[in-house]
Formats: sequence, C-alpha cells, structure tokens
Amino acid sequence: MLKVLQQISSPRRLLQTQAKLSVPDQKALRSVWLVARSLCLYRCWDMHDVPVPERENAIQLAIQQWSPFKQTGHFIAWVNSFAQVWCWDEGLRQSCANDADIQCRTILPETIYTSSAEDTGFCLRATAEGNEGQYWEEGVLRASHWWPEQPLEDQWTWFQRSVGKVPETSIPLLENHELNEAPWKQARLWRQWVSHGYEPLLVKLFAALLIIGFTWQLTTLWKLNDYNKVLQNEISQLSKGVGALLDARNAAIIDHERLQSIQQLAKNPKQLLLMKNIIKAMPDQETTKLVSWNSTGSRLQIVLQGDALNASNIIKAYESLPAFSEVVTEVQSRPTQLLIGMKVDARALR
Repeated sequence: MLKVLQQISSPRRLLQTQAKLSVPDQKALRSVWLVARSLCLYRCWDMHDVPVPERENAIQLAIQQWSPFKQTGHFIAWVNSFAQVWCWDEGLRQSCANDADIQCRTILPETIYTSSAEDTGFCLRATAEGNEGQYWEEGVLRASHWWPEQPLEDQWTWFQRSVGKVPETSIPLLENHELNEAPWKQARLWRQWVSHGYEPLLVKLFAALLIIGFTWQLTTLWKLNDYNKVLQNEISQLSKGVGALLDARNAAIIDHERLQSIQQLAKNPKQLLLMKNIIKAMPDQETTKLVSWNSTGSRLQIVLQGDALNASNIIKAYESLPAFSEVVTEVQSRPTQLLIGMKVDARALR
C-alpha cells in the first residue's frame, strides 16, 4: 500500500524530444513536462552587480534579448548571484501538448533531472537525444553545449576554450542517461509550493503585505508632499542653469582623454601595429567595440562589446594571425562584453 501511495504522489514525467513525446503509463496526482536538452538553449548570467530586488526584472529582460524564439518558454535556477537559464520554443511545446491533449503547468528542462549541483569541472552526459558537455564551478553550471553525437576532440577543445580555460583534459567518459528522482535542490522549493496548490495562498499573502506597506508609505508621503514639491521646483531651476555647463565639461573630458590616448599610441609605433592587428580580427566592426586593452610584456588583454559575440569564432580569428597565440576568453559580468587574453609575438606584427 505504501509503495502505491509513493507512486501516486510522485509526479508523472513527460519527456518532449525532437522525435516524439514520451508519456509514461503511470497514475499520478500531477505531471511534470520535461523539455529535452536537444530542444533547449542554455546560458549562465552573473548578476552580482545588479541589486537583488532588480535581478528578476533584469534577467527577464536579458532572456527576451537573447532568445531567438518567437514565443519563449524558460526556466531559471538561481545560485547566489548566478542565474542558470534554459529557454525553448514554447509555441512548439504547446503545439505538441495540444496534439497529445495534455495540459501541464510545471515545465522543466531535462538537465534539471539529469545533472547534480554537486558536480565540478568538465563532464559529458548522455541525454534523451545526443550528449551534453557541462562545465561546473562551485555548484554553478557555468557553461553547457549540446551535440547530436559524441563530440570530437576539436569540438571538446573549443568548448573548454569558450569558457576561458586552456585545454588540458581529453574528452571525459560519457555518463549514462538516467533521470533523477527529484530535480536540483535550488530548483525545487518554488515548484513544490505551486504544484501542491499553495500559489493562491502566496498571492493573498503578498497582496496583504503590499496593502500594509502601501498604507504606511501613503501616510508618510502625505506629510511630505508639500515639502517635496518646493524641493523639486528648486532642483528644476538649478538643473536648467548648470545642465549646459555639465554637458560641455563632460564632452571636454572625453575629448581630452581620447587625445591623450592617441598621443600615447603615436609615441610607440609598435602600439599602432598592435592596435591594427586587434581591429583586423574583430568581428563585424560596425556592431563590435573595443572597450579596453591592457598590454603587459608579451601578454595582452582586451575587452570587446557587442550584441552577439561568439567566443569560439573570436578565438579562431585571433589565432589565425601570426602575431597572436594562446588565445582564451572569459565572459564578463555584462552579457554583451567578452574578455580576451592572448600572447603577442612583437616580431610578427605587420
């Protein structure tokens, strides 16, 4: 009897792949829809420079800009300031659900049930379709890449370089595809509350707290309203007078710094040749900007900024030039920036 109750209380896990929808023959009180890794895109954002109350809105905006799908479904697993994000084609998933006449409120990526947040370093796992390469740091899935088949040595080398690591390890042993009994710990709490029917209670509790806070703030603002109006008028008058001066001062500072940078380059012809080679290998120079650079001895670090920077392509572009070698990349806190480190052979500059 106990075994039957455990089976009924465990969720029925439906698995959507490119080929089909697998529906287990199991009686259960609730269902979980798993989207295969082959249908997902993955990215990890470090939001440490974003205030905690604003992180949820910031990551939602980042997902909208990053996702290529017309209708995006997504799942976020937070670890401290890191947002681990999977997204998929929600229109395709809904079409599949309608065809099977199945409605499911809990949608999760397959990786949530096949990996472990205790992993570390590089690993290779079999998925429902193909294989997934993963890189873990302190319980955070910092990078993931999916291949339809076993990756080749060159592919695995580029995967290591794409996360800023010098290739040191060969392809690890492939781990078998097995679904865990439960998802990651950091992904479970909210999902458990929702699936057990506590969502209306949470909404009511949030509404009550919102009303209490609003009432307290309204009382305070009522007393300070007149004073704020006078203060805003004074600030507006002062801003009009100093706005033009501040704009002119900022423009002069920017022009002065730019002139100093150009003068410094002119003193050293090697620096000009180095800059020429850096720009030569930059992707799409109309949308990509060189934010900063730092040259120490034979090592060079630069920061590029652009909407769609591909670490693998950038590494190939710079290593194709004779002056650069040992190129590695590292994702910055801003998703549009990429740090690139390399060794410079001054004799090969032309």
